[in-house]
Amino acid sequence: MTATPIMKKYRFSMRMVDVLLSGESADGAHGRTGTLVALIDRQMITAATSETGGRHLLTEKGREVLAELRAAAQPDDHACVADGEGRDAAALTHIRTENGVTALVTTRAALDEINAGMMRPTKKLVRQMSARGASASLEYFDGRKVSICPATPEEIEALSAKAQPTALATEYRTLKGAKIGDTLTLWERGGKKGPTGTPTTVTIAEIRGGWYVTSPGSDRARFLGGTGSKYWVVVA
Repeated sequence: MTATPIMKKYRFSMRMVDVLLSGESADGAHGRTGTLVALIDRQMITAATSETGGRHLLTEKGREVLAELRAAAQPDDHACVADGEGRDAAALTHIRTENGVTALVTTRAALDEINAGMMRPTKKLVRQMSARGASASLEYFDGRKVSICPATPEEIEALSAKAQPTALATEYRTLKGAKIGDTLTLWERGGKKGPTGTPTTVTIAEIRGGWYVTSPGSDRARFLGGTGSKYWVVVA
């Protein structure tokens, strides 16, 4: 399936979809004023008032439409796997391979990475990409090559049987105090409620009005974020 019919139905631009996606963060929706006004007119987000803490929040209608957009990006023939007690065990439903290293990831993490590769501002990190439904191949400018696809029940069973690492201790903070040459494992996306996607390992290359980092397999420095930006960071 594709989200295009839904975008036409609600007269959305890609920029408006970007703003809707950002509205799931604890800080609320953010974007250009004209885009915010258009979504307010469509009753997708609230106006920023004292009652909302000065934030543009998703309305109930906005959450429903965003769910429609996400559902449209998933393949029709991918069945969820349920555990023995009837709970949804499809938390890990996709295979993500980065530079030859394979792991199971959640549907949410898979679709978030695919969406990020197609939408501003994060699509500028991608050199080239091909995607269809919930499958994609991405090549990042920092040297990472990633493939994402739905996993079969047999693949889920086989990968789940491997020893799982101990849960990582993390904290949500800025990178204040980091020095050039320091290596950190962090999530590049996410808000106060938790990280989004999968963690990456980066090395601080420059501190010039913000953080410039390199990734394993690539010496090319890229802009990570401003010095005041917060990330979920693995505690050493």
